[in-house]
Amino acid sequence: MGDVPEVASTILSRAGGEERSGLRIGALRYSSGRGLVATLVAPQEAGSAAAGHWASLSIDANQLFRGWLRFSLADLETSHLEVVRPGIVDAREYGLRVRRFPADEKLAGLAPVIGARPGGLGFAGLEAAGRRLLEQPGWRLRSTRAWVVAYKPGKRCVIRTELTGQDGHRLVVYSKCYSDPQLARTVFERTQALYAGLRVPGMMARPLGIDDQLGIVHTEAVRGRPLGTPEPSALARVGASLARLHSLEVDLGGRLEAGTEGQKLVAWRARVESWSGLDPEPLARLQATLGERLVAEPVARPAPIHGAFKPAQLLVGDEVAIIDFDGTAMGDPAIDLGGFLAYLRPAELYRGAPRAAAWFSEAAGRFVEGYRAEAVRLGREPSEVTGTIARMRTYEATRLVKLAGRGAARLNSPRLKQLKALLVELGDCLGRPLRWLPSGRAAGGAGEAGALH
Repeated sequence: MGDVPEVASTILSRAGGEERSGLRIGALRYSSGRGLVATLVAPQEAGSAAAGHWASLSIDANQLFRGWLRFSLADLETSHLEVVRPGIVDAREYGLRVRRFPADEKLAGLAPVIGARPGGLGFAGLEAAGRRLLEQPGWRLRSTRAWVVAYKPGKRCVIRTELTGQDGHRLVVYSKCYSDPQLARTVFERTQALYAGLRVPGMMARPLGIDDQLGIVHTEAVRGRPLGTPEPSALARVGASLARLHSLEVDLGGRLEAGTEGQKLVAWRARVESWSGLDPEPLARLQATLGERLVAEPVARPAPIHGAFKPAQLLVGDEVAIIDFDGTAMGDPAIDLGGFLAYLRPAELYRGAPRAAAWFSEAAGRFVEGYRAEAVRLGREPSEVTGTIARMRTYEATRLVKLAGRGAARLNSPRLKQLKALLVELGDCLGRPLRWLPSGRAAGGAGEAGALH
């Protein structure tokens, strides 16, 4: 995939834009249905609103073969180009679309927020967010500067925006652009309900407003540092913060059903099979076991859950702040507990590092006990909390299946040996220890990848 940056630069320069050297791939994703999607970044320029982002590129799956492009740079020099709209160019015969950031046909709010100007789209929403943050209805916004925090082309983008008022006052808000304005509205309303029910200030960002036309949600900035790989004792605070979220007396309306998780398992397992070459029979047994448990285990009481709770969604300061509530709904609290433990595992654990395994074991124990103690303190029945923790392992296993499937979609996919180690962890979650037999030793004869038993 080394040609991808040159492809984007060639297309845009032929369409009348600037040709840029020194580009590198920021993120690369692939799926059999969507094809390849890449973001490209350039050396950061002082004052750059895009903060290094330069372009994104999509290539149809039928133009790829085992990681190679089916066309060359020379082909692109003579191909027919179509300017779909300013900043977006297609080379249809090669299933190729290039977007000069911040152009994105599915994110209506991206360019207006990145380049917000008085009287333009997006400016009034940022001004309203600043007024609410300062609690000054008459405050006037003069100018903005924006930095991209996270970007998935065609799906969503998180932007950190510095607002400067006509009085010289500066403040920071975060704006999230969604491809689906209805999802933006749902997320805004649910985070409003959660924030209104908070017992501990600083546990989440305050929602400041929504631009329904552009699909943008504005929130305040929360202070804190990324969780990283802390001392295991710090995980007790994380568990306590999650227990406070689950104990909020609010009804978010939507419900995350266990059956939804089961449906996702089919796609995740297919991804593992497609790129790993592993024996499909034991993987099918794992999926069947997980599917049965997901529908068989009762839920005592649905609670407000995060839906995608993992270390990357936390900022640690005076409080443990939780961010990114796109998946929040009513559901089984065990979903958050299990998901967090799946993502908490350090990469070194899958490489067989004893210290990583020891760290995870202690950190997971501190996290669960911190959750248990705080949940009981807040009035949940001990038996209910024990049941949640018991169900946790099933959801931990489902997230491990998802992580295993990422090998087909990510540039930095794990090696086969690491995938096997991950699946062993998955089996342990289910109480069904799995072991790999090398080629030629597996019962019934194994392929080159070996077999799982």
